[in-house]
Amino acid sequence: MYNIAADPGETKDLSKEYPQLFAEMIRDYEAYAKKCGVIDLGTDYEAHKVVLGKVIKMWMNAVLPWLIGLILLLSDGDIGEELD
Repeated sequence: MYNIAADPGETKDLSKEYPQLFAEMIRDYEAYAKKCGVIDLGTDYEAHKVVLGKVIKMWMNAVLPWLIGLILLLSDGDIGEELD
């Protein structure tokens, strides 16, 4: 808990100086989170890994079918015939 006006760098945590206010703020947030369906991401959530995973999945879904089609087109349908 910080006083952004007096401490914009958030260097002094005020939660210990104002424990009742801090507890009230936590209760208010928990009620808001429950009402709005906020998902707790935990402390080990790494946004860049989640975003990268989604980008790769989107790319694979969008590009892979075209790539396979291009390979088949360029191979003139010869793929797999060598295995016979």
